[in-house]
Amino acid sequence: MYIITAATMASTSAGGVGAPAVLAPLFLVASDGHLRPSQAVGIAQVVPIAAAVVNILVFANQYLLDWNLAILTAAPLAAGITLGGLANKLAPPLVVHALALAVLLVASASLLSKTLSMVEERRRARRAAAAAAAAASAEAATAAVGGKGVAGSSSSSKGSGGGESEDDAVLLVADSGVAAPDKAVGLSVGVLTGRHPLHAALLAALLAAMALPGVTKAAGPCGTWQWWLAFLSGVPALLAIALGLGFLVWRSQRALDAGAAAGAPLSGPAADAARQVRWRPRMLAALPAAALLIGSIQGFSGSGSGPLVARLFLLFDVDPMTMAASAQMVILPIGVSGMVVFTVLGELHWGLAGALMGVSTLCTIAGHVFVGRWVIKNNKVVFVMVLVCTLCVLTTLAIGQQVVREAVGAARGGAVGGGGLCGG
Repeated sequence: MYIITAATMASTSAGGVGAPAVLAPLFLVASDGHLRPSQAVGIAQVVPIAAAVVNILVFANQYLLDWNLAILTAAPLAAGITLGGLANKLAPPLVVHALALAVLLVASASLLSKTLSMVEERRRARRAAAAAAAAASAEAATAAVGGKGVAGSSSSSKGSGGGESEDDAVLLVADSGVAAPDKAVGLSVGVLTGRHPLHAALLAALLAAMALPGVTKAAGPCGTWQWWLAFLSGVPALLAIALGLGFLVWRSQRALDAGAAAGAPLSGPAADAARQVRWRPRMLAALPAAALLIGSIQGFSGSGSGPLVARLFLLFDVDPMTMAASAQMVILPIGVSGMVVFTVLGELHWGLAGALMGVSTLCTIAGHVFVGRWVIKNNKVVFVMVLVCTLCVLTTLAIGQQVVREAVGAARGGAVGGGGLCGG
């Protein structure tokens, strides 16, 4: 299990996927029956917490992290984990693993299709760039022979690259310090880029809401209405955070679009601007709803959040590096919420989880030093997607082996049900 944790965290530090979604089924296979499914899921939630903090610091320093995308996903995801964790405690292991296998098969196929299309798009872009360079070289040579000189080449260059694209006009939101003539537009720039004190306050509220189920022991005995009220108290708070931020982002996007349409001089680094998500009402409604469903699957089966969140982000055309960074932000609330939920349910092996957490943190740092730096330096964005797909396939094989083993045990009469809500 230590080797699995080390290899997984080192290789996925640049990929944004691989922690709870990959570790839970691999832990089950590696433990060879010594861990119950709920124990493996609980440990897998806790292991990446410290490593996720490292990833957030690294990606935030590189301005790759989209705070709106991360918080709008993390809040309903944590609410879903609370609900799914209850179902995990009650359900038979075979049902848990069968659902995990189905989810991973769908996610793997979807991610593989998206990766292949991205690879093909980059190949076409490289061929087009090479053809354009060859044509420009031939044109320059012809101009030199004809006596047109540098002036003709310079004017041609200005004509082809001097204009500002429509996307730049809409997405120039890179710096909250940009001087804008309208205060509302300036505030919108800060909100949409995540460089606003609001996001720090929302993150603190998010962590506090995820900790609410931890008061169940003081609320009353397991199974009483006071226990249920305390355990589920975080769900409405988390959903309220997502709805409140979604409304503010929608208002900010409208103000920014109005400013751009009016010719407001919003400018900033093009690289940062291209990574920002252009929010629309349909996306603001679909993202939290999908995250709630994904969180329920994650809490129930211990798998699915990483691949499904990555595919969800790519569905909205999020930049792959922003996808990786924002997915790491999402891992933190997954870990904290899972830690609280599975501690309350009595399914967390703290000694093993703490040791594996230390290993994962060290290997995540090593992964950034070697893997992450290589990806960014050489612009190997497709490598991130290939890595995610590889992990999905390996995890699918691991959980498939577990499903076959448990199905054989059930056929021989050795299947057991869930441990019960208040039982071991």
